[in-house]
Amino acid sequence: MMKKILTAITLMCVISLSLVFGEPVLAQSAQNNSLVQAVKITPEKAEEIALTRVGGGTVMDIELKREYQQIIYEVEIIHSGRKYEIKIDTTKGKIVKFKDENLKRSSVQPQTQNASLIQDAQITFAKAEGIALEQVGGTVMDIELKREYQQIIYEIEIIRNGQKSEIKIDATTGKIIKLKSKSK
Repeated sequence: MMKKILTAITLMCVISLSLVFGEPVLAQSAQNNSLVQAVKITPEKAEEIALTRVGGGTVMDIELKREYQQIIYEVEIIHSGRKYEIKIDTTKGKIVKFKDENLKRSSVQPQTQNASLIQDAQITFAKAEGIALEQVGGTVMDIELKREYQQIIYEIEIIRNGQKSEIKIDATTGKIIKLKSKSK
């Protein structure tokens, strides 16, 4: 549950940092296709690499993005009162950046809310990802667990053949709530 809550917070941070320091991944269709084609490791493998480096914990967010001409997975993990941000090269699976920060006392409330969200979700990140890929196929660009209108959902962004799809899945039932696709 904590994993899911932290994912929501993390996603907001990642988007903010992406806008400031990196190139938006989903900017153009040509970029999206080259981004997806360049990926050699799966999100699951990136998660495994990050968890091994940290020594366990809860994955809050995994995002595929282009940063400074390099395609990476950015994995955020909470473990033993610390927040880790691990950036992994998508072609070789090597960690290119590792950030470790102590969660401040002021973050106790959001952390508690995140724990509740993760605890209340009945399906895992992997299960939600599987449901989304079964529906539209393609490459998962981002997956986030969050509360929306008193409902716990997974919001998943997928790219397939230059088309971006956003799928919202009920985190308690696994039912698809919304599917929206846009051609770029």
